[in-house]
Amino acid sequence: MSGQAEGGTVEVVERHVPMRVLRAAEAQALAWKKRAEELSRAIHDAAACGVSVVCLQTTARRIMAGVE
Repeated sequence: MSGQAEGGTVEVVERHVPMRVLRAAEAQALAWKKRAEELSRAIHDAAACGVSVVCLQTTARRIMAGVE
């Protein structure tokens, strides 16, 4: 079992992970990376154009929801 052992050390246990699980995790990480990049771009563009905070918040929420 993996977790904290006495004295603050961590016990390492090797586990086999199915390839489909690894691919799903990779796809999820890439999707979040894409959203973070879109959010960064939206913030940069809004700052450059003087867009209102309310408009920026709406756009940010849509990006994080995966709508944009």
